Amino acid sequence: MGKKGYSPLIAANARRRKVAADRSWRMDATYINVTGEWVYLYRAVDKLGKTLDFMLSKRRIKTAATGFFARAFEVNGLPRKS
Repeated sequence: MGKKGYSPLIAANARRRKVAADRSWRMDATYINVTGEWVYLYRAVDKLGKTLDFMLSKRRIKTAATGFFARAFEVNGLPRKS
């Protein structure tokens, strides 16, 4: 495995198995501790609480967050306004 390890393979496999999302979903970002290291967690969650997509980042970088949101929209479509 290269520098990125198994993460891209796991993410690609999970996206292939993903079922269609409900048109009502939300996105959020928070700061969490993962194995002793603080990271930013960006996630998209449907109205039933099912995680649609997520991304962990060591830094709070606007371009990374924007890329995550764009990918979430591409994969899940735009959420409807509620």
